Amino acid sequence: MSTGEQLAALREGRILIGFLRPPVKDSRIALLTVFREPLVAVLPPGHLLAAKECLPLSALAEDPFIMFPRNHGQGLLELVLGACAKAGFTPQIAQEAREIHTILGLVAAGFGVSILPQIVCTMGQSGSTYRSITRPNLFIEIAAAYLGRNPSPILTEFLATLRGTISGSIH
Repeated sequence: MSTGEQLAALREGRILIGFLRPPVKDSRIALLTVFREPLVAVLPPGHLLAAKECLPLSALAEDPFIMFPRNHGQGLLELVLGACAKAGFTPQIAQEAREIHTILGLVAAGFGVSILPQIVCTMGQSGSTYRSITRPNLFIEIAAAYLGRNPSPILTEFLATLRGTISGSIH
């Protein structure tokens, strides 16, 4: 389920917990961060910045961006848009795609650049170059989301186990 679908299912009581990327703008939803990872720039073959090991976000100001649509990857999109604004530019979103493999394929085909979680470096899709971003260093979280006042003993026990598992492992 997408973030929006999970939030709707939580509100409707169809699920007790979801795993999504914050932010969530609903005070009824509680979040527990379970994972934090850096974002990377995904560059097409032959991009002028591909030779650099890391680059400032502002270096991508003139490139067309390929991103998730607002209703699908809202946490990541909001983070990238906010970081770009702080870096002094508004990214020109040339294409949107709902699936990460589609975004990677569009970048590899030369349609633009993207900013994605570092896990994409391990997805085995060839043709693109992945570079660390500095100034600012960007991180995204995955959080467990649940209704904050849910009295379910199953949820309570699951959250206790989850907190024990992640204690001290998030940087």
